[in-house]
Amino acid sequence: GMEVTWLGLSVPVLSAATHQQIATAQRHHEELAGAEGTEGKLELFDKMLMSLEDAKSTIRDAISENLKKGGAMDEARAASLQQLRNYVQGTGLLWTRERDLLLVETLQERLRAGETGRKAAKAEDVVKLFEVMLQNTEDYSAIDGVSDDEGRSKCVAARSLMLKAWRVYYIGEAYVSMGKMLEGAALCERARQLEKVARLRFGESGCADDVDSKWLDALQRQSTLRMLQIRALAA
Repeated sequence: GMEVTWLGLSVPVLSAATHQQIATAQRHHEELAGAEGTEGKLELFDKMLMSLEDAKSTIRDAISENLKKGGAMDEARAASLQQLRNYVQGTGLLWTRERDLLLVETLQERLRAGETGRKAAKAEDVVKLFEVMLQNTEDYSAIDGVSDDEGRSKCVAARSLMLKAWRVYYIGEAYVSMGKMLEGAALCERARQLEKVARLRFGESGCADDVDSKWLDALQRQSTLRMLQIRALAA
């Protein structure tokens, strides 16, 4: 049978239907690397998140079936199904974060292109996306067992700090776009400070993944460069 790993534990996938749904989701996630363009990737994200939703529903049914047995309920199976549900929920939230960051990248490109008109991308749009991701991170930390796992809970706290730093950075960009350089510079500096703290916390957690590292480094580069540009603009 299939096994998945959740918070360092191996969890068996006993149902053939759930096995199929999780395997399909994982396959779509692996296909991301070779996907054409943003649209192709977003389609894959839809597919993999839908497969995980299907898995959630199959697991929920199995939990209900087991509960109906009353005194004859299989305790070990109940615990294992609960862990499997946590795994599916956690994976879904981590993949949603990847999808949202892909949307951020799309907006960043549009901002760099300097679009004009009513439909133009705005810094505020990026701020909103980071707010959605902060909520997603809260939801992840609320999954049973995450806050009890020292490394994982530190990592989630570091991730929240990094997302807050990005949010602050783009609030600063909104001020710069209104010609308020002083406020923009102060917020950019605040984002830089938050990034440093997030980096320390990620180091302590030992749990940062490639996505965390990539976005932490991008923030460091971008905020440092932006600081120099704002100073030049304000001079």
